[in-house]
Amino acid sequence: MIDWTIDFQPSQLTISGHGVATGFGNTVLPLSQQGVGALETHYTGSISSIVQEGITPTIQILSANAVAANNGTWAPTATLTAGSAPANYATTTSVSGSTSNGAIRDLSLSIGTSGARALSSNPFLGPGTASFSDSSASASALSGRIDTLGTGLLANFNGAPSLAGLTATTASISGGTITNDGTTLTMDLPITMNFNSPVYGVGTPSTLDDVTFVGQLTGTLVAHAHFDAQPVSVVPEPDTIIIWSVLALAAVGVRWLHRTKIAA
Repeated sequence: MIDWTIDFQPSQLTISGHGVATGFGNTVLPLSQQGVGALETHYTGSISSIVQEGITPTIQILSANAVAANNGTWAPTATLTAGSAPANYATTTSVSGSTSNGAIRDLSLSIGTSGARALSSNPFLGPGTASFSDSSASASALSGRIDTLGTGLLANFNGAPSLAGLTATTASISGGTITNDGTTLTMDLPITMNFNSPVYGVGTPSTLDDVTFVGQLTGTLVAHAHFDAQPVSVVPEPDTIIIWSVLALAAVGVRWLHRTKIAA
């Protein structure tokens, strides 16, 4: 087991996409940034993984808990009033003279691989870099909400729908790497999470799919782990266990023969 710490500065994910107002004839709601940098933010958190050394080294990400940082103060406030408050992301949309601002707050994500993924080489033996990918990764929101306040027709979607449990329809890790510099392991995790999911409206609680978010979160999480913090860092391959077992038995046999000769 190797536990990693997600590094704030290099870890950044960007949100993009649009909403579909299913209660209004599937009207498309284009999502723009409220201000410069409103659609991207940094992340902290931790990653838990199992790695296997040997002829075919692998890594399996059991869980990556990524917590979004606030990137500014955005409308609306956390109590759905005019004004602004700290938020992770912030969008705005305008349709037929109506405007709505949305602020994503308290967002945390869970990311994992679909199983053990092959590494291009063994980065645990010494300095070097190994790569891996996973086209069937998993991603979902552990927490978060969208505080929304609009005018006119878009006031129908005012509320703070929860994002907890929102699951990516597809997620992929492309060009992931693990680098060993001799003292620290560094993981680069480029990930794309695609969503096509209902966001439950508060204005009309009898309709569960007032707005569907169609879009993605994409970027790279960077994490590190120190060797001295990993008392049990790898799971050896079965073949490795067999080899060491045979060597141990051979050593016992040599000692027995040696003792037999001495006794004779």
